[in-house]
Amino acid sequence: MLQSALLRAFRPTTALMGRLTYPQKFALIGCVLLAPLAFVAYTYFGLQGTNKAFSAKERVGVAYIAPLNALLGKVVGSEEARSSAQRTSGRRRGTSPPLPRSRS
Repeated sequence: MLQSALLRAFRPTTALMGRLTYPQKFALIGCVLLAPLAFVAYTYFGLQGTNKAFSAKERVGVAYIAPLNALLGKVVGSEEARSSAQRTSGRRRGTSPPLPRSRS
C-alpha cells in the first residue's frame, strides 16, 4: 500500500526523467540543487546590506554622543568634587569621614 502510494506520487517525475536525455537530466538536477543555494545567497546578502546600513547609522550616533558623554563626565566629576569638599569642610579635626551606607 505504501509502495503503491509512493509510485503514484512520483509517477509524473518518473515519466519526465524517462523522456529526458542524460545531459538534460544533469541540467535539471543541477537547477534543482542550485535554486535553494541562490535563494539563501540572495537572502544572506540582503541581510548583510541591512546590517551595514544599521552600522553606519550607529557610527553617526556614537560620533554625536561622544562630546555629550565627555561633558557628562566633567559634570559628574565636578559634582563629586563639590560634595566631597562640603563633607570635608563640615568635619571636625581628627574625626574620620562617615562610612557609606550599604544598599541591602
